Amino acid sequence: RGLEIGYHGIELPPISEMAALGMYRILQEALMNIHQHAFASQVEVKLNQDAEFLELVVVDNGIGVGELDFSKSSGMGLRGIQERLELLDGQFYMETRTEGGFCLTARIPVEVELS
Repeated sequence: RGLEIGYHGIELPPISEMAALGMYRILQEALMNIHQHAFASQVEVKLNQDAEFLELVVVDNGIGVGELDFSKSSGMGLRGIQERLELLDGQFYMETRTEGGFCLTARIPVEVELS
């Protein structure tokens, strides 16, 4: 099954290698979850930056997600995203959209220190 992916946003600003790899892996995991579980046909990827945060938003038109329990085996990909963001002092938001689909937002501080 095909998945149409659209991108809107900025070029990746100068950030640490750890932050760049983290955001890449988060996007990779989000797209893999959509491909495997969402039954979506379209995905929109947005990358934005303001004075404080670099923000990655991934929205699909799939079936959405019910209540997730990160302590169980389901949602392992989302748990990995959450853990990766914690390492980057980032924030993680997710929601099933009322019009259908799922929205994942990952935000990391613009200045991410290397550990």
